[in-house]
Amino acid sequence: MKKARILKRLASMLYDLLIITSILMVYTLILVILNGGSQMNSNSIVYPLSLFIFTFIYFYISWCRLGQTVGMRAWKIKLMDENLMVPSPKRCILRFIVSIPSLIIFGLGIAWYFSSNKRITLHDRLSRTYIYDLNSKDLAK
Repeated sequence: MKKARILKRLASMLYDLLIITSILMVYTLILVILNGGSQMNSNSIVYPLSLFIFTFIYFYISWCRLGQTVGMRAWKIKLMDENLMVPSPKRCILRFIVSIPSLIIFGLGIAWYFSSNKRITLHDRLSRTYIYDLNSKDLAK
């Protein structure tokens, strides 16, 4: 199987961003309703932390169960370890954690893709999980 190209990966990320935004908006709406229509306390860390936790849960469940998020399914790509198996929970957690600075620091993890002869991102390398193109008929890694 071939590793997925960067455009498919970015398209999948955009798709997942829309999904996560929707989930977090519904969650926020529920909190506002439960709060009597008032806004959340802006001085509390609880709300931003809960948004982070919901985002983590989305990726963790998607990656550990099927190796795919909704966006990855749409673009026919899949997260797998070096044995072409669904990654272990430990690797999924590690991938999530290392992807945060990898993406936030000026897209350093994505830029790594272009400098790597293996065409992997920094969070691929650090977590030893890779995104493969399911449309690929080529068995070469």
